[in-house]
Amino acid sequence: MPVYDMWCPECGNKRFDKYFRNMRDRQAYECEICRVQMLPMIPRRMMIIMDSTCEGYDEVLNTHLRGNTHRKEVMKEQGLVERNSTALGRTDRGKWV
Repeated sequence: MPVYDMWCPECGNKRFDKYFRNMRDRQAYECEICRVQMLPMIPRRMMIIMDSTCEGYDEVLNTHLRGNTHRKEVMKEQGLVERNSTALGRTDRGKWV
């Protein structure tokens, strides 16, 4: 089982390098201060790696993107919606949109 860094969303308490035997133990882990369920932290480096997949100049949006989060912000400002994020529906021609 992997080792987790845990944090409390209520008080901000952090526990580093916590080992759990199974997922049930991890989900039941509570903060010693306020007795709220602690959540696993995603390392900041991992978030940077995940966000950098959409980095570079986008010809359609006509801007240089700094990451996936920035792309979503630019699309929202321009009133655009991602094609795969809308619910699938049928057009009057019988094709999927």
